Amino acid sequence: MARSSRSAQRDAERHADTEAFFQLDEAFHARLMAASGHGDAWPVVSQAKAQLDRARRLSLPLTQQLHLLIGQHREVVDLLERRDLASADEALRRHLRLVLSDVEKIRAKHPELFSEDDTPIRPRREPRDPRDRRETTENGGRRDG
Repeated sequence: MARSSRSAQRDAERHADTEAFFQLDEAFHARLMAASGHGDAWPVVSQAKAQLDRARRLSLPLTQQLHLLIGQHREVVDLLERRDLASADEALRRHLRLVLSDVEKIRAKHPELFSEDDTPIRPRREPRDPRDRRETTENGGRRDG
């Protein structure tokens, strides 16, 4: 699915071309959504993640960030190719949480980039059992979904 993309990502890393890496990363995630049968949702996801994209662009120049992301991409693809969906799901969640932790680091370092009403972004916790569609609320209570 993404072998040639990983090569292009490594080239972007080698040349410290964060803009090229960002575009390749977008394409990678769009392909993952398409492969999962949710490709039609990508335009909606793209609009909804505009704030995250700002943080992603700011975090890419961080030391070793590109190398870490490429490794995470490789792990997700390898697990998918082995059909280990549970492990691929967990690896993708770890990958996506990385940008959320970066948002808080960037907020602390550059508060001028955030408005007063920007609230910290918290990752949603999905139930381990896909049959259990109730979500955990932020205060730890349960909410039927």
